[in-house]
Amino acid sequence: MRTRESAPESRTEPFPEAVIELPACGVPTDVALASTTSLAAKACGIADRTGRLRAGMDADLLIVDGDPLREITALRGVRTVVSRGREVDLTG
Repeated sequence: MRTRESAPESRTEPFPEAVIELPACGVPTDVALASTTSLAAKACGIADRTGRLRAGMDADLLIVDGDPLREITALRGVRTVVSRGREVDLTG
C-alpha cells in the first residue's frame, strides 16, 4: 500500500493523488472519476448546474494529457482548467 510520503508530487496535490489512489483500493476508475464530478456535485446539492457536460450547465472542465478512464494517472497531466466557461490561468 502506498502512503502519502511515497506518492509522487503534483502541482495540484493532493487532489489528483487522492483520486488516483481510489482504483488501487478497489474502486472502479469510472466511479473514482465520478466521485470528483457528478457524485460530488450531487453531494454538495449543486448537481442541477454542475458535475456533468450538458447544455445549460456550468462549463467546468479539467483537460488532461491522456484518457483517465484508461490510465487514471493522466490526472497528473493537467493541460487546461475551465471554470464556468472561462479558462483558468495555471501559470500563477
